[in-house]
Amino acid sequence: MWIWYVSEGMKFIAHPQVLTVRYEDLIRTFQETMTEILQFIGEDLIGGLEDWHLRTTVRKHSAWFEEVQPVNDDSIGRWRELQDSEVLKNFLENPKAKDLLRRLNYI
Repeated sequence: MWIWYVSEGMKFIAHPQVLTVRYEDLIRTFQETMTEILQFIGEDLIGGLEDWHLRTTVRKHSAWFEEVQPVNDDSIGRWRELQDSEVLKNFLENPKAKDLLRRLNYI
């Protein structure tokens, strides 16, 4: 599914109404990336973006294991830790997956 979703998204990468945001950038450079997103959609910059988790009205969600947390990079690159996984091995052997990972600078 990842290959299909990413391939479909790549078709629009140069479209003027599409902003491509890497998860890693959103996490590691949150303030700068959010500023870029807000400018792209024509919204005013918001002060206090870095502590959004303290002011959000959504505190819990069924998709989360715990209450809302500040942004952190714990999950970045976690997929690489699964090198012994048969699923990951099959994925990395897929030429389309390899091509997309290279194009997106993951390998």
